[in-house]
Amino acid sequence: MLVVVIVLALIVIFMRARTPHHSLNVQPSPSAPSQNHRTSWLHAGAPWSPSQAARLRLQLAGLAGADAFPVSTGMLVVDGRDGRVLYTRNASLPLVPGSAIKLVTAAAALDALGPDHRFVTSIVSDARPDGGVLNGNIWLVGGGDPELTSDNLRSAVREIQLRGVQSIAGNIYADGSRYGPDRVSDSWELDDLQYGWAAPASALSIDGGSLQFTITPKAGTEATVAVDPPGQNVIASVETAPSDAENTLHIDQLPNGGGYQVRGQIPYGAPQKYWRAVPHPTRAAAVSLLAMLKIAGVEVSGSAGEASSPTRPITLWQHRSRSLDLIIKHMFLLSDNHYAEELLRAVGWKASGLGDLPNSFAAEQDFLQRNHIPSE
Repeated sequence: MLVVVIVLALIVIFMRARTPHHSLNVQPSPSAPSQNHRTSWLHAGAPWSPSQAARLRLQLAGLAGADAFPVSTGMLVVDGRDGRVLYTRNASLPLVPGSAIKLVTAAAALDALGPDHRFVTSIVSDARPDGGVLNGNIWLVGGGDPELTSDNLRSAVREIQLRGVQSIAGNIYADGSRYGPDRVSDSWELDDLQYGWAAPASALSIDGGSLQFTITPKAGTEATVAVDPPGQNVIASVETAPSDAENTLHIDQLPNGGGYQVRGQIPYGAPQKYWRAVPHPTRAAAVSLLAMLKIAGVEVSGSAGEASSPTRPITLWQHRSRSLDLIIKHMFLLSDNHYAEELLRAVGWKASGLGDLPNSFAAEQDFLQRNHIPSE
């Protein structure tokens, strides 16, 4: 609700500053300095007059004082052009910011990385395919893409097959080391950790760090349980109950990240979907890629695990995310915690100086083109 108030306030400020209106006599300033086209609207329009600021304070006070908001609601609204305070309410009261902090996270990410930044995910190897066989290991290397999906990995498997790879005589590794080890914030409540909104952050996580469970009731027999991405260990025993029966479904993590137990009963009817957080997203990505390769008919001699990628990798596949500005738009629309966690770590990665090291993206693109390797 705090975010709603802030957004409403910002809309009022920016639209009034940007749009001429006969009753407010606000006109664009002809002497305003030229700004980047993405942010120029923040600087458009004439300064707020005392009467306009007073009217805004009256409107926002009415909103903030409504019964829907607690007395402790805090707001601070400033003019984006000169920093002048236009409205304040409990501005110095210590409060948990909640999802309002996503505004700061987005601003930091845009400043550090730029709106056109794209996150790159790669599949690399330490050997070249030869005669349908890849005599080596492959690595799925994470670049911090918060939108990487299991469908992206299925596309990768298809492209690897199109290169003639029929078997892999090594292991399937995941490298999510860009942001350090997978971890979840200590501030989460224990009961929240099972859900996707509190999934651990990693430079390599699929489908928001969550598993999708699809439970399909079957009349007269047990319900079927399907999991996506595939590969996770699932012990399932779910009864199909009459359509008016109680849903007693439980999805619990097994000890030490060993998989999931699905139990209880589900009423007869349409399939139902549930999501649970993955406790170790980097390793889970390797497990899922291994499962997808086998499902597609690629023989793999080794197993799945975590390891650092080789220093001189051979690129088999590469995926570039959408631009950062579009990613942030999605984060705001759904108030997505996973996106915010990933972007915060991307800001830290950039601030550490690692993001400023010369990258080989141009060289990789040249290699992909010369070897006719598709790049999503």
